[in-house]
Amino acid sequence: MAKKSRGFSDLVRQQQLDKVSKKSFEKLEKNIKSDFGKDVQIVRNLEGIAKMSEVLRDFVSPYADIPKSKKELQSLFGMAVSAWDLSFLPEKEIKTTLDQIFTQAYNPRNVDVEEHKIGRAMLEEMIDRKLKYFADEHRQVEDFQVEYISRGEYFLSVASSIPSSMQKELR
Repeated sequence: MAKKSRGFSDLVRQQQLDKVSKKSFEKLEKNIKSDFGKDVQIVRNLEGIAKMSEVLRDFVSPYADIPKSKKELQSLFGMAVSAWDLSFLPEKEIKTTLDQIFTQAYNPRNVDVEEHKIGRAMLEEMIDRKLKYFADEHRQVEDFQVEYISRGEYFLSVASSIPSSMQKELR
């Protein structure tokens, strides 16, 4: 049997990624329209503005070795998005909101105390990371979709709001 060329394998791989990308975007678009109404304007990949999925990938890069499964990857991005959006609150509100989140989530019968502490510390660390390294990024994440491909490989679609100051620049 003839061996397939590397170029052919790359082409097949790109077609698979394109299919996953389309599927991910369609799911995300459906969720956004469900949450915000069918008339919501969805703009894809604005010229001159970094893709929010790439920004979010950079944001979670220090934690990239954590996810070992689709569920863990989804949890990591869920936590990252929570931290990202919490960072827009005033400092005092961040602490109050974290207290509320972790008080509601804590049930001694269902949650390991140590895991609870680690989760909160990680969320606080992510908020600090957003404020320190991504302070100039003012888009909030409205929703995201992760398509797990294989260990360490995934496709990420992100829907974010565009701040009014940025909207003026785009006109």
